[in-house]
Amino acid sequence: MLNVAADVVIGTASHFGPKAGRAHVSVNVGGMLGGGSQPAFANAAFVAPNGRITFGRDAELLGCYCTDRQKSDKHTTLDCPSP
Repeated sequence: MLNVAADVVIGTASHFGPKAGRAHVSVNVGGMLGGGSQPAFANAAFVAPNGRITFGRDAELLGCYCTDRQKSDKHTTLDCPSP
């Protein structure tokens, strides 16, 4: 588990967490959460109760998120695998 007091940004064409098929990373975020773009990938469970998560174009999240607000661009993939 990662605890981050400020913002988390996953950069363009970045990869966060383990490869698909492995257990996700749990991340508590105190600020805003940028879910990446063109084509960023994250295998994580994000919790940012007071923040906003943003997914840019072609971003992919394998996992889940819990936030106050959400925004996404086109061609994003949000996938919650079976336990």
